[in-house]
Amino acid sequence: MPDWLPDQGIRRATLALAGAAAVLITAGALLDAMWVLGIGVWAVIAAAAIELVYRP
Repeated sequence: MPDWLPDQGIRRATLALAGAAAVLITAGALLDAMWVLGIGVWAVIAAAAIELVYRP
C-alpha cells in the first residue's frame, strides 16, 4: 500500500468507482434497467482507465 497521500486518494477513488459499479450493475440487472446497467459499465471503464493511466 502506498504511503504517499495522493496515491491513497487515487486508490480510494478507484475502489469507490469499482464498488459503485458493482452496485449499479447488480441493480440494473435485477431491475432490467439498461440505463442503470450502462452507468455501472461506465464506472468500471473509468476505474480501469484510472488504474491503467496512474501507476506509481
